[in-house]
Amino acid sequence: MTKEKFIQTITKWYSYNKESFHFPWRNTRDPYQIFVSEIMLQQTQIVRVIPKYEEWLKEFPTLESLAKAPFPKILKVWQGMGYNRRARYLKDTAEIVVRKYNGQIPRDPQTLERFPGIGHYTARAITCFAYGRCEPFLETNIRRGLIHFFGNSPHLSVIAHPVRIRNSNGVSKAKQSRHVGIAASRQVGTRNDMRQEKISDGILLAILSRLEPKTKKREWYYALMDYGREVLGKMSDNPNRRAKHYRTQSKFLGSRRYVRAKIVLYLVSKRNGVNRKELLHLLKKDLHTKDFLTPHVFDWVLNDLSRDKLITRKANKWIILS
Repeated sequence: MTKEKFIQTITKWYSYNKESFHFPWRNTRDPYQIFVSEIMLQQTQIVRVIPKYEEWLKEFPTLESLAKAPFPKILKVWQGMGYNRRARYLKDTAEIVVRKYNGQIPRDPQTLERFPGIGHYTARAITCFAYGRCEPFLETNIRRGLIHFFGNSPHLSVIAHPVRIRNSNGVSKAKQSRHVGIAASRQVGTRNDMRQEKISDGILLAILSRLEPKTKKREWYYALMDYGREVLGKMSDNPNRRAKHYRTQSKFLGSRRYVRAKIVLYLVSKRNGVNRKELLHLLKKDLHTKDFLTPHVFDWVLNDLSRDKLITRKANKWIILS
């Protein structure tokens, strides 16, 4: 597909369908509210995020109110979202911004990437949707669209400088060669050859930089995400499987994440904390936790939660970290 045809396909579809989507974070340019929404949307479906987003803003309407709030209260409000570390990221980032940036969320993605829980995508989504300062970024729906339309096409030549992408912990996860491209920049013989190749995020970002319009960039990224989710997301053949950085989410029930979530949920309801023996007894009632209840493994899970600044041991009890 050509660049022009791709842009026409996305923009025409979006112009007809954009009124169908009612996402509260798209009705604001408040950097704090957009920051909250982007952290919540990490690995979580929109249908689950909307009610929690609205509840969150009632409890913590400003960055300052979040920075001042006790973490046990924050974690209690967060329950139901999963990945409890994100609540810690929100709290810690709010404190950093209030303390070091006069309560103003920075406008450049490089600064934002230094904050906990904010990686390449989230930093650029915040600056784009809050400040209108957009540069190429990827998330699962944008990636799906690019691979679907260009992953097997020799029509778009892309030459890119090295691209380094940092994850939410600030660790570089992709490094491209000096020049990268798809098909036209390095002749690949057959369509089947191209289907077998894994496409890196660096290449996709290079393609995206060639497609990005000069104006209305915020709407452009909304359109890419909505098309990828609503049209391509319903296909049986997921183009994202061809992405080099594609990862399927592991089963939750009976996993380490499940046990961590159960421990946090118990401790949120126990203001004065729970000793190790009582906590172990509570978890034994749930058959899905059985693989994590041997002394060595159970202590490893508790210490893992402690390292993530979610819980701490006070005297002989485990409690939510303040």
